[in-house]
Amino acid sequence: MKLVIATGASGGHLYPALEVARTARDHGHEVLLLLGGTPRVPFRHRNLGFRVYRVAAGPIVGKGWRALWGGLRILAGTLETLGILAAHRFRPQAVVATGSFASVPGLLAAQLLRIPYFLLEQNVEPGATIRHFAGGAQTVFLSFGATREYLPADVPTVVTGNPVRRELRETRAETADARKALDLPPDRPVVLVLGGSQGSQILARHFAQVARSFPDAYFLIQAGRVYEDLISDYGELGENYRIVRYLEARDMALAYQAATLVVSRAGGGALAEITLFGVPALLVPFTGARGHQRLNAQVLVQQGAALLLEEAHLNLETTREQLHNLLAHPEKLRDMADRARSLALPEAAETIVKTIERWA
Repeated sequence: MKLVIATGASGGHLYPALEVARTARDHGHEVLLLLGGTPRVPFRHRNLGFRVYRVAAGPIVGKGWRALWGGLRILAGTLETLGILAAHRFRPQAVVATGSFASVPGLLAAQLLRIPYFLLEQNVEPGATIRHFAGGAQTVFLSFGATREYLPADVPTVVTGNPVRRELRETRAETADARKALDLPPDRPVVLVLGGSQGSQILARHFAQVARSFPDAYFLIQAGRVYEDLISDYGELGENYRIVRYLEARDMALAYQAATLVVSRAGGGALAEITLFGVPALLVPFTGARGHQRLNAQVLVQQGAALLLEEAHLNLETTREQLHNLLAHPEKLRDMADRARSLALPEAAETIVKTIERWA
């Protein structure tokens, strides 16, 4: 089978798309990955076993020139996609799109060429791309069952979960071994702080402040793009914290397994990883994400796997109190961990590829 996978360069869309592509490749299928959006986002794609092409795309938001520019970029990306398929005589049996404006050129090309397409939604509330194209999809793959209520009843759906990178799935260690590998204290609670691809500055800076006044735990803080600013203010190492720029896949897996508690945004990818590793979570939804992260977080909160901390309520006293209440009750943390683990769907990519295979 020949398969086109259309996605964007942000981690929330790219990582699931890559895992579906790699799984399809492992099943013996020929894959072509379309990476839509801005070329300023770096992406290393050597030795993947399939071809990767960048195509233009832009969001259609608001009115006037901004919306027109987004539309023109999508048109350009669609023409680029058609040209790529023609140049390589690549006639796919199906197209899989992970949503967002970046995958629209691939979906429009599928419609023009009358190629069946599938959609993958990472969040509870589907975005504009998924809502627009859902009616013509063969199947919409869902990360959360609650998404069904946002789609027309006649749209075929399958709850697969959100694909997690295999480097994370395959890195397994006991807590003590994970802490030793990351040079974390063996006998103190470890709080892992993850900001996600957006909004990392608020969480990273807040918990660097919290760490200084909360000696009962050790904090591992991923700062992302604000790393330089943060270490200039707080230093890379403190008595009970370490600030890192990024955690590569293997170290991320070890960090989850070393953690007593994870503090995270509530993107679909982050929640898939948290449930995979069964880590109790304190979720701080990103307020700039049109509210969809709060809906994601509520799934774990309602199941007793996480607690919600609103960004608007971030202050030292409230955070210290919530951390103390959690870390002082290990039985509560164990119960949250079990509930998180029960929500995991680690075979998401396999389910998606096998569903497409049955259809084809």
